[in-house]
Amino acid sequence: MSSLIPITNVRIGNETVQTVNAKELHAFLKVKKDFPDWIRARIKRSRLVEDRDFVVFAEKNENSGRGRPSMEYHLTIDTAKHVAMMIGTDKGFEARDYFIECERQTRQQIQLRPVEPSLLSRVVIEDVSIRQDSQGLYCLNDLHKAYGAGKKRRPFGWIKTSQAHELIAKLKQSTDPELVINIGPNYITYACKALVFSYATWLCPTFGQEVLRAFNLHQSGGAL
Repeated sequence: MSSLIPITNVRIGNETVQTVNAKELHAFLKVKKDFPDWIRARIKRSRLVEDRDFVVFAEKNENSGRGRPSMEYHLTIDTAKHVAMMIGTDKGFEARDYFIECERQTRQQIQLRPVEPSLLSRVVIEDVSIRQDSQGLYCLNDLHKAYGAGKKRRPFGWIKTSQAHELIAKLKQSTDPELVINIGPNYITYACKALVFSYATWLCPTFGQEVLRAFNLHQSGGAL
């Protein structure tokens, strides 16, 4: 199935959910009304709730220091279907059918994906429980907390490094990009094991070894 509108994974609350960039949906539906006015009207008319039906980010690549940044709205798939249907046009029905098919394919993938025994319990490092999302990715912010770096060397800073960029790009070429890294509101970041070990080593090589041992013990069912 061709990608009519890109679908991305975003953290909303304690879940990673599929979302649609509202501006891209607006363009696909060929709405004549300006996007900012349109999205505010949709939110009000549909009584949408932030951090449940949608999330808002400062738009990327904005020039800092020049007025207020534009806001990027990400709608859950259910919300996007509702908004598309309210348009009442052929494009709206086309978008609705597309989102339904995306949901069907996602359910099929989940049913086929085996659940690893290691996902049934959590890794604990320095008395900090490392959370996992529905994709089995590990929370780098919990790892940062376990290391005790305070406000320094947070995951978002590491992601900006050339080392992280290269590793993330390489991993996304060899596996499903959604199973590599997800960055949600407030930069809460979930990542695969390879990125966990890379980030931990970036924090401190000794800490990286400690994290590796903890994961190995967890995988083998040993006491941490």
